[in-house]
Amino acid sequence: KVIYFYRTVLVTSIVVVTYVSLQPTSGENIILHLDKLLHFLIFFYLSWLSDKSLKKYSHVTIFFLLIFYGLSLEILQSFTLTRSPELFDFFSDLFGILVYFYLIPKLKLISK
Repeated sequence: KVIYFYRTVLVTSIVVVTYVSLQPTSGENIILHLDKLLHFLIFFYLSWLSDKSLKKYSHVTIFFLLIFYGLSLEILQSFTLTRSPELFDFFSDLFGILVYFYLIPKLKLISK
């Protein structure tokens, strides 16, 4: 079934995002605020994958699960030597989730 493929990709994506988020960083940004754009895109992507793979859960439940995951990543970064939690990273995560769930009903209307 397709849903099992989406679930496998979701779990793999969460593992990869968690691993990368906890790795040491050089701390320099070549492009200003590129990390915020990446946070937005990652959480937009995770929202889409969650929506595809967790069909029996409401959008509200998925929304709060992803918020919890984003907060957890920021808290975990406080325990690393080269990372630190940033409020604007979390806001970028939240914005990615919100944009996805705002756009989905509108895109479904367009595709009908």
